[in-house]
Amino acid sequence: MKPGIVYVLAMALLLPSALAKKEKKTDPRLKSVHTIFVNGKEDSWVTDAHEALERGKCFRLAPNADSADAVMTVLSSLETEDYVTGPRPLGGVGEQVPVGSTEKVHRSTVILKLNEGGKLKKVWTDTVGLSDSDETKKSGIQRLIEKLSHEACTEP
Repeated sequence: MKPGIVYVLAMALLLPSALAKKEKKTDPRLKSVHTIFVNGKEDSWVTDAHEALERGKCFRLAPNADSADAVMTVLSSLETEDYVTGPRPLGGVGEQVPVGSTEKVHRSTVILKLNEGGKLKKVWTDTVGLSDSDETKKSGIQRLIEKLSHEACTEP
């Protein structure tokens, strides 16, 4: 066999595995989280987090940060994005936004910090961007807490 053909075959076999997106590993410390305190004032984001945690079977709400295994911070914003350079995917939704359009994007972030001996250490964070129509079906905060629960409470 010619060396060029061997090289092409080797690249064809090795390239897909080299380019494959590595799956994010779940921090094993998540398995130790059973109670969560949601940090923040009583606003719609905190209420969404409370409702999602209460509905789930993975975590219980803690009355204060001192009695919690972890402290959750929820952030949310509404942004307007103009798509004049070309279609771009809207994160977390899987749809394309057409060129020349304006789209309102609800960005939600959940940060979970583990309470280790009185010090908070970040153990999990994720962000999602949703269109208006998707945000009305289920909030980004609720989606992220479901994802967190899946990662923390399902066996590998």
